[in-house]
Amino acid sequence: MNKIAFLLLVFLFSCKEQQFKEETFLKRLNVLAFQKNLLEMNLANERTTRTESGGPFIPQKVKKCENGFCTTEELSSSVLKYEPQHPDANAEGYVAYPNIIVAEEKLKLEKVNRAIQVLMLDMPIDAEVFFTEGAKDIFTRYPSIKSLLDFKDLVGE
Repeated sequence: MNKIAFLLLVFLFSCKEQQFKEETFLKRLNVLAFQKNLLEMNLANERTTRTESGGPFIPQKVKKCENGFCTTEELSSSVLKYEPQHPDANAEGYVAYPNIIVAEEKLKLEKVNRAIQVLMLDMPIDAEVFFTEGAKDIFTRYPSIKSLLDFKDLVGE
């Protein structure tokens, strides 16, 4: 009986340890996916001079990440360029562009992509889960992961 109890404890502990590894993995991946999405959005809008709310696109950066989620802050300063023929030029001929340093954003994005690759090498979750209905729960808890791992539409399911 002691042997059975010991084996049961070992099994329960290993299950608990596996759940901890999976949650840690998902939290880290969610943070990296969030950062990737943010950097890609900044890069995609680096020349956006007019938004629905008026003025140039306002880039964002990650302020703090904790427990799998991140908060952001706006980088509100813009860069003025003299382009008097531009439709968004002010009375003096200057156009306000987002203050995005493309080379820096690309380097950050490259680093995030490498971190994602490294994290995925030791993925404690069976990759098949991202092709199943079970992925919905993961994407609900960690929405930034959806953009990275929601493969169902790619395989026509």
